[in-house]
Amino acid sequence: MDLWSDHDEEHAPCCGACASIGDEPPLAGATFRYDASERLVIRARSRGETKEYAVTKEVVVVGRAQGRVDLVLPDSVISRVQCRFVFAHGVVEVEDMRSTCGTAVGGEMITRTTLREGDVVRVGDSELEVRRA
Repeated sequence: MDLWSDHDEEHAPCCGACASIGDEPPLAGATFRYDASERLVIRARSRGETKEYAVTKEVVVVGRAQGRVDLVLPDSVISRVQCRFVFAHGVVEVEDMRSTCGTAVGGEMITRTTLREGDVVRVGDSELEVRRA
């Protein structure tokens, strides 16, 4: 799903944004848990815009390569296939897909982690957050 139809297809080299994710990570909450009957969304903030993607499957892949990912972000810094969200057994995991600049949660670079309440996933210049609809 391309949330921003006017995104830049060019891939810029890593800008260093992932090296300076923030001064202080937010305090960690309890593990984000959901019931199968709940509707979930991924809220994406990129280029000053905020949009929501309805979660309709167990695995949602994020990146900039239209046709190869489920959620296309207009962020030339991220990889074609950046990360994926896995929704299973009432918890949400996020996994970096060996991207160039990495994926961060709560200010820490991750390979794979279980999300906690309020966690913000940072990829390039974009922020992603799983929320209840």
